[in-house]
This record gives sequence, C-alpha cells and structure tokens, in this order.
Amino acid sequence: MTHHSLKPVPPPWHLTGRGFVFVYRFSDEFVQSSGWVPAPLQSRFSGGLGTVMLVDYARSPAGPYQELLFIPGMFSGQDNRTHFSITKIYVSTLESVVSGWHNWGIPKERADFQFAKDQVQVHLGQEHIADFYVKSEGPFLPVSTAPVPPDMRTLLQMYGRQHILTTLSGNGWVRPARLMAFKGNSELFPDLSHQRPLAGFEVRSFNLNFPVPQRKVL
Repeated sequence: MTHHSLKPVPPPWHLTGRGFVFVYRFSDEFVQSSGWVPAPLQSRFSGGLGTVMLVDYARSPAGPYQELLFIPGMFSGQDNRTHFSITKIYVSTLESVVSGWHNWGIPKERADFQFAKDQVQVHLGQEHIADFYVKSEGPFLPVSTAPVPPDMRTLLQMYGRQHILTTLSGNGWVRPARLMAFKGNSELFPDLSHQRPLAGFEVRSFNLNFPVPQRKVL
C-alpha cells in the first residue's frame, strides 16, 4: 500500500487514547539547528514553551495508531498571532500520514512503535529513531482545554502555499511523569539528550478533537 492508493479521512476527528507529554523551553539556537523548522516558518519563531508527545491512540476515524511529535515552541502567523507548530512527527500508519498532511498540513512520516509501561521505542525497520524511558506516579486528576485561550491550543502548519490553523479541544486525566533517559538518532529526530524537561505528564483516557481547519493561501 502506498500514499497514492489511500484517500484521506476527512475532519473533524475525535480521538481517544493515552500517552506522555513533556514540556521544554528550547533555545533559539537549538530550534534553528535541530528543530526541523520548515523554511516558511524559520523567520517566524517567537519562543515560548515546546513539547514532545508520545501518544497511543486507541480510537480515531483512521483507526488506532501511535505517534511521536515535536513542537519547538510558538510561531507568528499571518493572523498576527502566535501559535504552536508541529515540525517533526512520526505515526504508525499510512492512513494517519496521508490524512495528517491533507487535512491539517501536519508533516507526518511513518514509523514503527513499541509502547511498554516504562519505555517507548520508535524505529523504522532496523533504523533507530528514538527510545524514551519514562516513569510516572501519583493519582490521576481531571484536565480540560476549556480554560486555555484558543490561540494557545491552535496549531499553525504550512502546506504548500497554504497557512493552516487548527484549534484543538479535549479533556482527560493526568499525573506527573519523568523522562528518565532518552536515546535518539539526531538525523531523524531532535536530540533531546542535553535538553531537560520543565515538566512531564502521563495522560490517560483522553478525548481529543481535531476540527475542520481554517485555510489561507499566501
């Protein structure tokens, strides 16, 4: 099966699952050298918090799949506001790859995943991408995106000449988590070995909504 034989599953999408979120503050130097920022956004980086997410989607309109994504921080958009942008992302199915690119301009690539209790491995055949060793503890508490301003939960993606904005919403249960160790291939994913998370969370039983995005042609 190839990309060309698949049709994207149109939005909106409602997804459920579990995963880990690690929050960072990356330097401008790290983002420019290792952030995989596409050319149209390189002059638009405005700092802020970045994130790395490991997600195991149990349900989605394109079926179950796994995901590893990197957000270096916030970028200024054509709307004169700043938004987060995904610059590197792997998923486990071609259906998700095709739909992510077409629906929201998310630059998905396919990889293989192994989710265990304290470890997540990402690879493609014999090619190693990243290993995450994690630990979480404590009770789960409810969380929702409802109090978060829309700009802070809107993705800005570039797809050809299109400027795509997607405002996410969701809820779930979280507890503290730590990234105990990271091993990665810097040619395939940002090298986090010298980056320390400001915070980490395990997320369970979440619901996430990806709506129809707003598109503008530049």
